[in-house]
Amino acid sequence: MVQAVGGIRVRRRLLRPNRAWLTLVVAALFLVLQPATAAAQSATTYRILREAWSEADERGYSEFVRAIGNAQCRTIDQCLKNPANPFARSDPPGIAYRADCADLPYFLRAYYAWKRGLPFSYISAVNPKGNTSDIRYTRFGNDIASRRDILTGTTSGPDLLVNLRDTISSAMYRLHPDMEGTDLYPVRVDRKAIRAGSVLYDPNGHLAVVYRVEDDGRILYMDAHPDNSLTRGTYGRKFVRSSPGMGAGFKNWRPAKLVNGVKSIDGTYQGGRVVFATNAELPDY
Repeated sequence: MVQAVGGIRVRRRLLRPNRAWLTLVVAALFLVLQPATAAAQSATTYRILREAWSEADERGYSEFVRAIGNAQCRTIDQCLKNPANPFARSDPPGIAYRADCADLPYFLRAYYAWKRGLPFSYISAVNPKGNTSDIRYTRFGNDIASRRDILTGTTSGPDLLVNLRDTISSAMYRLHPDMEGTDLYPVRVDRKAIRAGSVLYDPNGHLAVVYRVEDDGRILYMDAHPDNSLTRGTYGRKFVRSSPGMGAGFKNWRPAKLVNGVKSIDGTYQGGRVVFATNAELPDY
């Protein structure tokens, strides 16, 4: 560029960015941002850190559900962001939670398993027994068609919750009580068997999660709705009985464990498959 200064023609060089300098700046930014990105991915990646749910894990899950139920929250999003949730601070920023009644039991169980590094598996499809126009209301119940094991690195916690919301319906609960390999199993109606975290299935198509049993025997539950609202109630006559194949009543989560997983140097278990306790091994069956 030529510019006249006091009548003298002066040639000035345009400043051009130095490519080597730009490369160094970009590399430095990458190194600065990479740990934050890696940390964010590590926080959301589903990782199995323990091979099986222990009795302490089950007690911890009950305490988690009880705290959520007792909290003054009116949506699942509010509940999981409430101080009553001990894992809330580890959630990725900006995440939003949604669940309806059928999703809620799986949603809470999967969330806890994700945060605690525990095995998780769920029924991903069912087939009706006999002809039906709606697998949620089959006359003779359903059979398990497929399931999905959640293994280390196969998904993130938030993605798992979205997939559950898109997959789970009340049809997944409409299973005969004697069926092996179910996610949940029926339990006696007594104080030992029914606890915070127990699931209540109404064959008319509604689900609830028990969060407290009062000293006088009243069973308190919470249930979610399509508008994402969360309500609470007391067990009573509106939860109907049915023929065994429809699977009505109270249920607990079947103990799960990872088999054939390989422990890595980072402490996670890689590969393997998730198996469940048989009916003969169930504590409250």
